[in-house]
Amino acid sequence: MDKKKKCIIDEYKTVYGFSLFVIINPDKSVIDKRFSFRDDDTSIIDDEWAGYTAYTVRGAYDKTVGEDCEVIVINKLKESEEDVNTFAHESFHAAVDILEACHIKLSEDTNEVFAYLIGYFTECITKTANKL
Repeated sequence: MDKKKKCIIDEYKTVYGFSLFVIINPDKSVIDKRFSFRDDDTSIIDDEWAGYTAYTVRGAYDKTVGEDCEVIVINKLKESEEDVNTFAHESFHAAVDILEACHIKLSEDTNEVFAYLIGYFTECITKTANKL
């Protein structure tokens, strides 16, 4: 992302005991102060993923409150209708991660739960993206 822009980190609460963090314009030095992986305290920012438009981090840990969380990193915005596709795509990954951690698997009986959470996460990412 553009190095001149400030790293934006927004937190969105869920009813499932996990927060979703949306990061736009990631700055590794800023992010490493707040997040890591619980098991090995390594960075959630990896150069391997820098070329991707966006990615979802499973198993992230918020060091400031000592809790597991879900993180969606947006590396670049196309500033077109294509962005909503990316937002929905990453929202799906985040919803699956959180609901599986709560032992809720996608099925005919749970598809509404997934749909609502994906919609909520897509809205959250859009709110953060609109700050740019």
